[in-house]
Amino acid sequence: MKRLSALLIAGLFIAGCQAKASPISFRMTFDTTDEARQAELVAAARNVIALRSQAHEGDVREVTVDLEGAEPTITAHLTQVESAIALENDMIEPLKFRVMREAEEGEEGDLTVQNNEKPFVDLGMTEDDLDWVTSGTEEGKGTISIMFTEAGAAKLEALFEANEGKHVGLFVRDQLASIYVPTANGLTSNIVIKGIPSAALAAVFADDLNVGSHITFTPIK
Repeated sequence: MKRLSALLIAGLFIAGCQAKASPISFRMTFDTTDEARQAELVAAARNVIALRSQAHEGDVREVTVDLEGAEPTITAHLTQVESAIALENDMIEPLKFRVMREAEEGEEGDLTVQNNEKPFVDLGMTEDDLDWVTSGTEEGKGTISIMFTEAGAAKLEALFEANEGKHVGLFVRDQLASIYVPTANGLTSNIVIKGIPSAALAAVFADDLNVGSHITFTPIK
């Protein structure tokens, strides 16, 4: 994979507003009982909530977590009503992850991408196939490694083999994140994205995918 698209990066920064707001709280439902992984997810959720609040121009005073009750909760202490509303909508929206192939000449696509001549065809992989995402650095740039469940890895290997030499796109929330061209000697059961502008941005992307694929947020009214 080459790099995160400008559209996806821009998607992290949206508009927002003014006035005071009450704290907004969510119940967190994990899809894993592994305590170490849950701890990583809680830390990632703090980061995601803080970033999304800032993206809506919200002043995040604090993000607190309560793990003592029957259900773990996370609370964002914001200063703007509109930001709190936008954050709630963001957090309850399910993650959408797809691996898609660029359409052949005359073939009908499932998704059209701005500034891309051809549409893309869905290859059947979803957020349910994700296992875990890690970030790192290489030659001063950020990197991301996307690992899949056993079933997801088998699907990825099969679709890469079937689409050797074609343009395969990675999409997050219908935004093209990166394009890969599978080769016979490069078939793999995971996806690596290199050349991300910074390690910090790579970490943001990894947190977003991990939180979106492993935590369900329910607003507490």
